[in-house]
Amino acid sequence: MVGNAQLFAEGFTLGISTGLACLATCGPIYSAYLMQLNRTAWRYVTAVLEMSLGRFIMYILIGAVAGLLGTQVEDIQRDYFTVISYLLFSTFLLVSVFRTKKCDSGCKAPRWNRFADWPVLLGFVTGINVCPSFLLAFSRSITLSGPVAGMMFFAAFFIGTSLFLIPISFIGMFGKKELFRNIARIAAVLVSIWFITSAVRTGYTIVKPYFDKRPVINLLDNEPMYIVLQNRAKAEMCALKLAQNRPGKVIISDSLPMLKGTHYIFTDSLTIGADTSNARRADCFTVVVRSGLLESPDSLERAIHFLKEYHFRFNSVKGDLFYVR
Repeated sequence: MVGNAQLFAEGFTLGISTGLACLATCGPIYSAYLMQLNRTAWRYVTAVLEMSLGRFIMYILIGAVAGLLGTQVEDIQRDYFTVISYLLFSTFLLVSVFRTKKCDSGCKAPRWNRFADWPVLLGFVTGINVCPSFLLAFSRSITLSGPVAGMMFFAAFFIGTSLFLIPISFIGMFGKKELFRNIARIAAVLVSIWFITSAVRTGYTIVKPYFDKRPVINLLDNEPMYIVLQNRAKAEMCALKLAQNRPGKVIISDSLPMLKGTHYIFTDSLTIGADTSNARRADCFTVVVRSGLLESPDSLERAIHFLKEYHFRFNSVKGDLFYVR
């Protein structure tokens, strides 16, 4: 059981050690937002505090969820959170550009975009930005016993990272000059475009598999598999182990088979060599295993476990070559 003092120290130390990464991620966003404002010096400080409060609320919520779910959470769907976060704070920045420009020109800004005057909201949406620092904190939180421990860890993590973000309030003070406010608006637009582009690119990687027409296969299915290894003893050992794990035929061959119809080849890197042209043929899925992975039955078991765990997309027209390293 981890004591409260140790838990707090761990979270704070992680925040301190990854604070520069937080500054690199959120610094351009917060700076571009603050420098658009023509406020008193104290208001810049309180704006940063409000953004920090928003981050704090989100971190506490995430810490509670992580601590509550514990080891039930095997992996975080980082890409989904990244897309949502990028789009939300990019929209916030773009709306803030429109609103502050209107206010500077003396025109009445529409009510619908009043949320751009709430720094706490910007801090809240940047709190779900799944950066490397966040992932480290989340990974540690899911190993803790309960939501309170997770909240405490994220609170300490927040304090550590905030030490790097508070000085941004001094950068915001440049916004007292109209020239810097205009520069900040241009910067906010550029930052938003960059993050929106990143969100679209990440979103494309999420939806791309749904448009992939290649069939999904399991290498331990009913199709015949040919074992082609330089070492005959290893080939026999592999054939025996694979035969125990798949319903399809397992055949030892002295050379790469030239066959028609779907089949798989299990071979080592020594057999393939540098020239892979012969191994890539239509209807043939070739698994090239690094020779060092076949030194013992245990290492072979790990390779087979890998093939069991994953499915593969098969380009049956051109054939596929897949390396297990």
